[in-house]
Amino acid sequence: MGYARVEIIDGKDGLSNSSVTAIIKDRQGVMWIGTRNGLNIYDGYMFTRPYKELSNLHITALVYDTLRNIIWTGTDKGLYAVEGESGTVKSIGMYEEWGTDRVSALLHLQAQDICVAYQNGTIARGGYRCRYNGL
Repeated sequence: MGYARVEIIDGKDGLSNSSVTAIIKDRQGVMWIGTRNGLNIYDGYMFTRPYKELSNLHITALVYDTLRNIIWTGTDKGLYAVEGESGTVKSIGMYEEWGTDRVSALLHLQAQDICVAYQNGTIARGGYRCRYNGL
């Protein structure tokens, strides 16, 4: 019986923190890795941290929206959207009173809606027509 090839990639290779909290892959095959110290992108060779807004936040959840090419990013400071094409990062304050609370989980629903579970017990469901700052 053969063995699977295992490659270890970690902080020694440029990952911002060894505590990985979420991983997704976009349509170009690039891995987006959330850690306790920011969002990392891994192209199979090296890590980058191009988003200053997310570089030191604790990433709690990641969901990739293939239709819009958006990486929904849950953090300890609320929900963010990263537009895959332009790299624009937008804070998504869905409602004033809890929009900046810690995101516990994300779920991308069919076509246009996303559900966001916040640590305070609130679950929000919204579409792109809602208060998503132009996304």
